[in-house]
Amino acid sequence: MSDGRALILTITRIEADYLHDLVEQFISLLDDYSDERPNALAADAGAGAIAGAFGGGESKPEDPALARLMPDAYDSDDEASAEFRRHTENELVDRRIHDARRVLAGLDMSLNEPVTAHADAPSGNTDPEASRAQEPFDVVLDAADGDAWMRTLAAVRLVVASRLGIETEDDDAAARATDDDGRFGVYDWLSYRLEGLVQAIDAGDARNS
Repeated sequence: MSDGRALILTITRIEADYLHDLVEQFISLLDDYSDERPNALAADAGAGAIAGAFGGGESKPEDPALARLMPDAYDSDDEASAEFRRHTENELVDRRIHDARRVLAGLDMSLNEPVTAHADAPSGNTDPEASRAQEPFDVVLDAADGDAWMRTLAAVRLVVASRLGIETEDDDAAARATDDDGRFGVYDWLSYRLEGLVQAIDAGDARNS
């Protein structure tokens, strides 16, 4: 998407609430991981202050979702992967948190108020609060916002997929055949929103090329 072109994303308030909650959970997952991981470079006197600031652990995260978000850089070289992770992991986590906070800020700014929960409002209810939950509103994204939203939606979707045991399309079909986990609906909605966002960004890039 061109730096000078805005993208308008239309979303309902109840969708905004769901997304807000998912992104907050994602940030908490990353924050907890950062707090638990030792800074491997901090104890290395030869690493220098700058390297220590961007360093991280050497081993792949035990959480399967985090392991998929931060895979080994080299499939066949554990030592090189550990060294690469040691120098880049903290910076990667910080970038993901920064992107996620940008999504939260965009939602709150567009609503002109913090997003409030409407998850219990029944469909078709004439109650004003229930009707308000279905009201659409626009989130205006510049190029940097669009990229942050795209990366965050993809990352959150990957975490949900990991929790559901989905790695391939075959996994998806098999899991749905044996499980009625409500998170499949969340996964599908994230997929729908991510696909729409990617298409809009690609269309904007094509118009400006």
